[in-house]
Amino acid sequence: MTSNSRPIRSCTALPIPSPSTDSRHRGSHARYLRMTAMRSQTGRHLHYSSECASSIQNSWSHLKNRAVIEVSGEDAISFLQGLTTNDMNHLRSQKSMLSAFLNAQGRVMHDALLVYSEPTNSIFIDVASDQKQDFLKLLKRYKLRAKVALSDHSDSLKVYAAVGPDAVLEKLAPGADKSEICLLFQDPRLRELGVRLISSEAQPFASMAGFNEISDTLYRISLGVAQGPKELPQGSCLPLEGNIELFGGVSFNKGCYVGQELTARSHFRGQIRKRLIPFVITDSSEGDSSDTIGTGKTDVLETAIKFDKEALKSGESVEVEGKGVT
Repeated sequence: MTSNSRPIRSCTALPIPSPSTDSRHRGSHARYLRMTAMRSQTGRHLHYSSECASSIQNSWSHLKNRAVIEVSGEDAISFLQGLTTNDMNHLRSQKSMLSAFLNAQGRVMHDALLVYSEPTNSIFIDVASDQKQDFLKLLKRYKLRAKVALSDHSDSLKVYAAVGPDAVLEKLAPGADKSEICLLFQDPRLRELGVRLISSEAQPFASMAGFNEISDTLYRISLGVAQGPKELPQGSCLPLEGNIELFGGVSFNKGCYVGQELTARSHFRGQIRKRLIPFVITDSSEGDSSDTIGTGKTDVLETAIKFDKEALKSGESVEVEGKGVT
């Protein structure tokens, strides 16, 4: 494994990806996700709390729990095509995409954002930092004679996210060209997640007027987006349970890949027994529904919780440790 094999000479602002042509899977299981006080975003049939999404101000986060791995070489696309849930043949045109790496039993081992870099003709993978070594071992296990090179840029490249009304490529790209290594792209999962930046520059958004530093965890969870091994337990969570296909991270039209059989069968048979959903905890004992996560009166929920699909379909009330869930 090499490190920092070649720098990107200028910042690349990647265009917003066009909608995936593989749209048949969207909305097929949305009936399991309908809950009071949640709404649907156009084009993505996942229901989430609208309060955080509508009130978020211009903010940025340094995602210290993310690592950056580069896959380069003439076989990079075909090599990853057999390992990941998304169709790598669309990466050059979409520029960025969500995807997952599964084990042979179809369980999620790693979720990742993949970004194509034209200057280096290579793929940068944004993956959980505490899974970095396992992820590299997985890639090396299947590398064999493929003409690819794996580079760990975690020491030199950092991952940042910006959200809010002004967190759009057209406004941020002109000010993001100070760094030698820089990839600015629209988060491919949801437009509300703003833009993501892979850069060697320390805190590139800190000097931008009107942007404040925050932790993105609660905001991201409020949108129903799971990420990393804490929310997608390694080796036990199916990609459809984690809503990865609802965010365009699974292609049901591509060929075989590791874990494809169970993923396709679960989708086409509709056998999805549980899903991750966003929710708000209220203090039902006092009858005050305004006591919600983020107000300081209740504990901040660290991760999404799984609910049985029958409870969601029937619309019955759910309580967690005596707290009503809405």
